[in-house]
Amino acid sequence: MTHTLNNSMAGFIPECNISFNGGDLSSDTGAILPLDFINSNSLLQPYANLPFSDEIQSCHQKNSNFSLMVQQVFKYLLGYSSQADQGVLAKDPILCQYFQGISSQSSVSRFFSRVCEDTNNAFWQIFMDQACQFISANQDDILLDADSTKTDTYGKQEGAAWIHHYSQTGYHPFVINEYNSKTLVGAWLRPGSTYSADEAESIMAEVLKRLPDSTAAGRIRIIMFRGDAAFYSGDLMDLFEGRFNPVRYAIRAKGTDKLESLCQDAYDSSDHEEDSTYTSAKPFYGEIRYQMSNSSKSRRVCFKLYFTEEEDEKGQAQLLLIPHIFAVITNIEDMTVKQVIDFYCQRGSSENYTKELKSDFMANTLSHRAFEANAFEFLLKYLAYNLFHFFQFRVMEGADQNMTCGSFRKKYQKVASRLSFHARSFHLKIASSFRHADRFTRYLQKSRTIGWTAARLC
Repeated sequence: MTHTLNNSMAGFIPECNISFNGGDLSSDTGAILPLDFINSNSLLQPYANLPFSDEIQSCHQKNSNFSLMVQQVFKYLLGYSSQADQGVLAKDPILCQYFQGISSQSSVSRFFSRVCEDTNNAFWQIFMDQACQFISANQDDILLDADSTKTDTYGKQEGAAWIHHYSQTGYHPFVINEYNSKTLVGAWLRPGSTYSADEAESIMAEVLKRLPDSTAAGRIRIIMFRGDAAFYSGDLMDLFEGRFNPVRYAIRAKGTDKLESLCQDAYDSSDHEEDSTYTSAKPFYGEIRYQMSNSSKSRRVCFKLYFTEEEDEKGQAQLLLIPHIFAVITNIEDMTVKQVIDFYCQRGSSENYTKELKSDFMANTLSHRAFEANAFEFLLKYLAYNLFHFFQFRVMEGADQNMTCGSFRKKYQKVASRLSFHARSFHLKIASSFRHADRFTRYLQKSRTIGWTAARLC
């Protein structure tokens, strides 16, 4: 027996019977979950009085600076990236209820032209205050991961430059995440010519002064830091060690000849097995005390060492005499060498948070020529990222706490519904085929009643 598709069903609806006047239907029904959580907790209100270069307020409330900012944050949160997507907010029967009117694309362009350095500085301070407040209220111990990344540029965008590390032209932003809550603690757009760790000490000092040393229960909080070789700085380590509650750090050590020679000496003087025994999967672990240049203090360096093979001209494997050395400098004394190395390598998960930011919140592309306007768009996208993860951490349950925003949109946001108004009340009828109705209902109730840092009664 042969099986064939029922080709007679192709085109079963005549084109003349297809129209786009189905009424007040929405394809973003699930947007009410994070938007209700944000509004019920007034999470955007701290940004209401940002300074702009032109403080003239429009006679229309929808075109006020704050209203335009909120529209952009919600748009990025829901996966709409371009200014042309303003029409989505205006036409969707559910989304337009969250605003006192939707601004035009030209109004958005003029809004970004009013951004100045003072706008970004004020936004950044509020952003860090909010992120640190969330982290300190929801996490007893804190693990910070710092990294630099790349944002693509096109044409003649101001501040774009060649980035040697990526071999591309772009911007070179700096980000700090909190590993356990996925929260972005600090983010700053920098010109492409900026070195990876530039401003790291000043930004870390701003972050640390916002994080209380004690938990709500009165216990001294453990604060830890991980960074790649760009953060191999004695001044940064002095900052961590000089606090009343020292930050426990693990930073990739730069592979200088002096450091690698000391690691090699430690290996040679140890009671080790044959060189061929140590591979990338099963390396030799060791440690030394090392004093960095321009530093009066010796610090612990944990390293792993292994040998590799390559084929000779006859196709036979030959063991290379020079080993690979991977070293981490740290002030953590109560972990074994392997535990320190493994702890550092886990920072790869935080890099996935940056990937989510760039893919799901479109932070890899900025649409303006002026650098300050791009820096502000960058911060708005980072704020949208944080708002989603505040919602996810406080409201969502089980495996949903590990999903990305892109997965949330597919599972909960992109749901069809009809919105109607009668008997002086809105009524929302969601598609009967929606598979997660029970959980959706529970999340909606939590979004409207639970606080962003502590339980709240309504």
